[in-house]
Amino acid sequence: MEPRKISIALVAMCGIAGAQPQPDQPAPPPEEPTPTFVAPPSAPPAPPTAIPVMTPVEAIDNDRPNELAFAIGLGYERPQGGSFNLQQPNIASARLRLVSGLTFEPTVTISNTTLDTDDGMGNTTQESITEFGFGTLVRYPLIRHHRVEFEIVGSLEFDVSKDDPPGDFNTKTTTTLNLGWGIGIAYWLSRHWQISATATNPLVAYTNTSQELAQAETMSTSSTTIGLTFEPTIAFMIHLYN
Repeated sequence: MEPRKISIALVAMCGIAGAQPQPDQPAPPPEEPTPTFVAPPSAPPAPPTAIPVMTPVEAIDNDRPNELAFAIGLGYERPQGGSFNLQQPNIASARLRLVSGLTFEPTVTISNTTLDTDDGMGNTTQESITEFGFGTLVRYPLIRHHRVEFEIVGSLEFDVSKDDPPGDFNTKTTTTLNLGWGIGIAYWLSRHWQISATATNPLVAYTNTSQELAQAETMSTSSTTIGLTFEPTIAFMIHLYN
């Protein structure tokens, strides 16, 4: 064989042998995946600061006293079957309003009247009239609509009058107790000013009269009337609250 052909064959054999994998050589380790950074989700934006808004109930409460309040007022009153004289107010009152809206309109009478009579001939007589009484209207706002209130009204009156004319053992004492009911409508111009209309009716009326006849003798009469009627006494008033 020629030397040239032998060299080519050896080179080809060496190339084939080098191309085959060596059994003792370890395989290269697998490539580790490159970690990918994921940004955390951003926090939601903070809600805007809430601005306090006055609710309708709060707005109503600002149109009337929301604490203990006192008031003084005057106006016109028309008795049953009577009429108004708009030229001159004929009624005045004071009111005490609680936080709940319950309102008391009290009256108190304590008086002593002395009547001296001279007949012109040196003879003088004296008559004494003493009176003690108290009462109140009670108002409660049953329905409220904005500045307007619909009220239920109750009334109580107690009075004792003693008339002692000239002479002995002739004193006359009259005791009365009256209970009534009614309705009212009030409108608040502001938390300090209120106008109102009230209609009151008698419910129970009790009267007792005692007349002295002698030192140990007294005549007494009494009457009681109970009735649900609607023939009201009407009053229109305006009050100023503190």
